[in-house]
Amino acid sequence: MTTTQELLETHRLPEQMPKVILGRSGLEVSVLGWGAPGTGGDPSSGASSDVNQMEAIWQILSRRGGNFLDTAPSYGPSEAHIGQHLCHHRGEFLLATKTHPVDADKTLRDLEHSLELMKTDAIDLFYAPHGCWDEERLSNCFKKGGVIEGGLKAVERGLARHLAFSFDYFQGLDIKRLRELIDTDVFEVVQLPYCLVNVEPVDEEILPYAREKGMGIIANFPTISGLTAREWGVFYGDFEGIVDTPGQASLLSILCHPDIHCVLTKLSSTARAEENCFAGRRFAAMTTEEKQEIRRRVTAKGSVRFLQRDTCPKSPPELSFRRSMIYFDLFTRFGFAGARPVVEQFLQQLERYPDFQWDETASEAIQQVKRTCPVMIT
Repeated sequence: MTTTQELLETHRLPEQMPKVILGRSGLEVSVLGWGAPGTGGDPSSGASSDVNQMEAIWQILSRRGGNFLDTAPSYGPSEAHIGQHLCHHRGEFLLATKTHPVDADKTLRDLEHSLELMKTDAIDLFYAPHGCWDEERLSNCFKKGGVIEGGLKAVERGLARHLAFSFDYFQGLDIKRLRELIDTDVFEVVQLPYCLVNVEPVDEEILPYAREKGMGIIANFPTISGLTAREWGVFYGDFEGIVDTPGQASLLSILCHPDIHCVLTKLSSTARAEENCFAGRRFAAMTTEEKQEIRRRVTAKGSVRFLQRDTCPKSPPELSFRRSMIYFDLFTRFGFAGARPVVEQFLQQLERYPDFQWDETASEAIQQVKRTCPVMIT
């Protein structure tokens, strides 16, 4: 039986994914970027398997038109891997790294250390800040001697070419804080979590606003910690005959979003690199009408609850209420069985807070979870 991939290889599938201009930064990036490049091992060991794996993945990505690498000091040995194994390809790719919101001095120290590890003189895209999920971190950006000041100094000194800011998954994507950072007009690019299921509060306001400002928009965590790369959920019929794997479906769905330029994905093996790059090549072969139809099918499935911090009921700080309820919806409404363990863990954690005063909305949600996903509490 001919697979979707074999059929498209025979007919109109291009060899490479397309590249796009990343907003007013002017950077030309591939629509898929390599997030957290690395093999997971110790880069200083010089193990031939690590070298060969990194080089092989890079060759596939490059052959398929990929040219964007996104890393961070917090991504384990990723920066060191780039310096050990990919620095001799530096002229062939665009490179991004990050700093957490503390102050200008730490911003510059972080960047200098990253450049040393990656054996390069300058970074193409610098996320300063990475993560502003509370008012203290936001204040650290705007204060005198703050992160924004550090980022601008990095550009002045030629250590970074363009500035951006980014958020991780479930960090409380507060609309007010996002708008404040965008309104500075300092940042040319924003990176936000996005995935197959609409679990973000930014579609109606932030994405259009960022595009209005001419910003490049990058999506990260496209498979919800790998969940939608392993399972189809309720989406199989929407992608049957278009792609072969659920991971490809997740990537393609986001690439078809009219406001998103680039999606970051982890390439953990040569097989995964080819699989993911296929989504970028499939995207290149689609008409505008086909892309619109993909988005229509996906958005018609709806979204999950408690998307914004100000709409999420108050809960103990140690309890991941918002994240757990997202996973509950992923399990019950979108058919992802792999989400259930997170929900069961949430129910077990609830036992630690027998006296917490939940509001009516939270109480109803918790009772619904207990009825749907009962677990034995020991």
